[in-house]
Amino acid sequence: MNLCDNEILNLISAANDEQCDCFISPDASPYVSDICRCAENTFGKTVVILSGHGTMPTEFSAGKSHPNVTFQTSSVLSDLPFWEDSLNRGVNGIFLLNAETAKHSEYGFMRNYQRLGDIRASMPKHIGLVALFSGTEHITETSFLSYFGSKGAVTLGKNTVKLDSEIFTCERDRINSLSSFLSADDSRRAVFCSTRREAENLSDRLTKNGIANVLFHGGLCEGDKIGALTAAANGTANTIIATKSLLQYTPFLPPLNTVCCGIPYSLSHASRITALSHSPKRKLTCFYCSDDVKQILKISQSYAESYTDNPVLFMNERRDSLLRLLKKII
Repeated sequence: MNLCDNEILNLISAANDEQCDCFISPDASPYVSDICRCAENTFGKTVVILSGHGTMPTEFSAGKSHPNVTFQTSSVLSDLPFWEDSLNRGVNGIFLLNAETAKHSEYGFMRNYQRLGDIRASMPKHIGLVALFSGTEHITETSFLSYFGSKGAVTLGKNTVKLDSEIFTCERDRINSLSSFLSADDSRRAVFCSTRREAENLSDRLTKNGIANVLFHGGLCEGDKIGALTAAANGTANTIIATKSLLQYTPFLPPLNTVCCGIPYSLSHASRITALSHSPKRKLTCFYCSDDVKQILKISQSYAESYTDNPVLFMNERRDSLLRLLKKII
């Protein structure tokens, strides 16, 4: 199922005519050109929301401007003046990328999603919504309707992630094996780490081993971010070492094989990583040791205490998600 299949375009248009939203998980992650084509055919003027707060894709060559489709970061989700102005400019629809991030507040924007629902309800004219999910883990949960201000929604799509893994007794053995794996494969790939420090250390280690790479994480200056995104987009660099901050730019990047130095914290997270392949055959190769599981829980606990209203509930959900992933990965 491609986002630009005629059947999908007709379905979104028909649903919008009935003021019904669409929750869609495409078989293959769409490119920016697919999103623009779908948006233009179904809504006309459209705002596309990326899941992070980072640099806008129009700042590097892979992000092309479109006369009727505007890309924005999630900072506008709860910005009433922005949506009032959008309505005045004739915006008819919203595309929400990585919509599953609203569920567990993985990026800390849950209140913004809920505020968007209130704003949509207060608008004098209906603004349609297409929420794109990377996977199907949450797509049929009716609780999402309240986040997005939906009274009804069409849900469509099914895909799965294949997890290929190798466990090591210690971090040193894991890094050595990962380095050998990357040396033997010259394909274009993205290697994901759990923290910025891990990404920096891995990038340095691979460089010392003669494996050229670029680094991307949320702590870099804007110039370095744009440089890394440009290199990954135009093929200057075959290997990009990154944290999850890279994932908001998936539509603007070419197909990349995906590798995890450690493990993702949920099947939803794994699905967002493998969306970089832009293929229905999603595969994530994981190199991990027991300490990686402990680290994921430690990071989750710190996040829960700092950014959630109910840390206990958040940690219970995160442990359940991690357990489901481990059962599939082992």
